[in-house]
Amino acid sequence: MKKQKWMITLALGMIASFSTVAQADQMSSSNSQADCSALTSAEQDFASKLNPANQQLFCGKFAAAQRAQAMQMAATPDMNGNNVTPDQAVTSVNGGVQAIPSSSGGCPVTK
Repeated sequence: MKKQKWMITLALGMIASFSTVAQADQMSSSNSQADCSALTSAEQDFASKLNPANQQLFCGKFAAAQRAQAMQMAATPDMNGNNVTPDQAVTSVNGGVQAIPSSSGGCPVTK
C-alpha cells in the first residue's frame, strides 16, 4: 500500500513538472515573437513570412530603408534567375550575418 502511494505521488509530481515545462515553453515562444504593429501593412505581411529571429531583426532593428531593401530584394530574382526568400533577403541586408534567436527570447544575436 505504501509503495502504491509512493508511485502515485511520483507520477503526479512528474505530470506537474511536465506541465510547468510546457507552460514555460509557450511563454518563451510568445515572448520571442516580434512586435511589428508599428510597420506598414506591406511590411507586416513581409515580416509574417520570416523566421522568428529574422522577424525580430526586421521589425525591431531595421530602419525603414533596410526594410524596403529587403522587401525589394525578395521580390526580384537574383542574377541567376532564382528567387530570393524573405529570410535570405533579411540576412543579406544585415550584411550577410544570419540572425539567431537568443535563449532569453529577447533580441536576436548575430553570428
